[in-house]
Amino acid sequence: MNPLSITLAAAEAPDSLALVSADGALTFAALAAAAAPVVRRLHDASLPARRPVALVAHPDATSIVTLLALLEHGAPALLLHPRWTATERAAVLAQARPALVIEHDTWQVPAATATQATIASPLTARDTAAIVYTSGSTALPRGVELATGALVAAAAASAANLGWQPDDRWLMCLPFAHVGGLSIITRCLLARRTIALGAPDPARLAATLADTRSTLLSLVPTTLARVVDHGTAPPACLRAVLVGGAAAAPSLLVRARAAGWPILTTYGLSETAGQLATQRASIGVAIDTDTGIDTDTGCGPALPGLALRIGPDQHIQVAGPTLFTGYFPGAPRGPGWFDTGDLGHLDAAGNLHVHGRADEVIITGGENVSPHEVEAALTAIPGVVAACVFALPDATWGNLVAAASITTTTPTTPTTPTTTPPSDAALATALAATLAPFKRPRLIATLDLPALPSLASGKLDRAASARAAVAGLRPLAYPSASPANAAMIAGGGAAR
Repeated sequence: MNPLSITLAAAEAPDSLALVSADGALTFAALAAAAAPVVRRLHDASLPARRPVALVAHPDATSIVTLLALLEHGAPALLLHPRWTATERAAVLAQARPALVIEHDTWQVPAATATQATIASPLTARDTAAIVYTSGSTALPRGVELATGALVAAAAASAANLGWQPDDRWLMCLPFAHVGGLSIITRCLLARRTIALGAPDPARLAATLADTRSTLLSLVPTTLARVVDHGTAPPACLRAVLVGGAAAAPSLLVRARAAGWPILTTYGLSETAGQLATQRASIGVAIDTDTGIDTDTGCGPALPGLALRIGPDQHIQVAGPTLFTGYFPGAPRGPGWFDTGDLGHLDAAGNLHVHGRADEVIITGGENVSPHEVEAALTAIPGVVAACVFALPDATWGNLVAAASITTTTPTTPTTPTTTPPSDAALATALAATLAPFKRPRLIATLDLPALPSLASGKLDRAASARAAVAGLRPLAYPSASPANAAMIAGGGAAR
């Protein structure tokens, strides 16, 4: 039987609490009963077998019930982000050609989907259960096909690391149009545990966790930063916070852990059905409080059942049962290792340290610069709460390293002193002490924004941040250097 069946879950744990939201609480039996009429409606629609059904994945009980009905019926759920514009949604639908588009109680059959109708059968391990879209800032996002078996294997790998407690509840404040939110649903469904729904409001997050008695939480770094900056302390019921989806500044992790948040950094992607490597809850994390650097575990080792290696050019590669079937629409992915396109290294203990996207590397004067390394150096400076590093084309050096920053004059927590925005001289002195000359930003802009622009997934939107910064860029003057390095300091590239 389909392991992602809500009917099966209801048969095994009818009275266990499945979903808690502002609208009330539902047991697995009640959730299955709510999904049943949607399953019948799907059956009556006589949809083409295995043809995807598009679902606008609102973070509410109605949309989750529809997702469970699709999994029960056997139609692949093509998940659309509710924050997409009409233009973005139309572009994806034109490419995907789903049999049906569902948004709450509105069901629409696209005109271009007329085919011979057949009735879908229950999903098998190899059948596509969901199609999630990768984040894209300039190009059309790519659909990632995830088979039932991949989602089940991903949930098992997560459980092998975190374990399950009898009273566990996972607060879902991530969009389930992306794999981070979808994974919470499939993990809790398979473990017969509770999903709690809540908005990622920094002012209300601790109260929401306490009110729903949530023990587990997943956040992107942007939300974590807002929570920490707000001075929010976690409730006692919380036992782990997975932080992933983008690189988290080491200084942010230090501040979050100092405020009591039980942070576990994680690395994963849509193509691996979520987590690939995660810090081990039983080991703990060692942080050098002087540098703010995680000295031991990075993103942790590969989860059980998955394999990691560093391929040519420092690319992170992965193999295992959680890998995606292929990009949709398109041919299935070939067997073997998958190149993630991210850069990283494995330390002696097998822990993964991620350096960022290969296609984000800035080449200046023939030297490669990781934006994440420069961003970590910037956010380690008192008063800098967020930073985005990007390339600015230059006729002499190819590119110059440029940065956008957000500074604060308010305490990061109730117990920390008020900080003032650092002067350019302070920025330059601090960066000169931690970064090689070719890595240092030559231009910087201070943005008067509450946060840097982000994509729908919560990841940093580099293109939008660069656009917001370009008009306000100003040069940074660094301390004088030796003659041998003068050209490198002046131009932002390697001395020749």
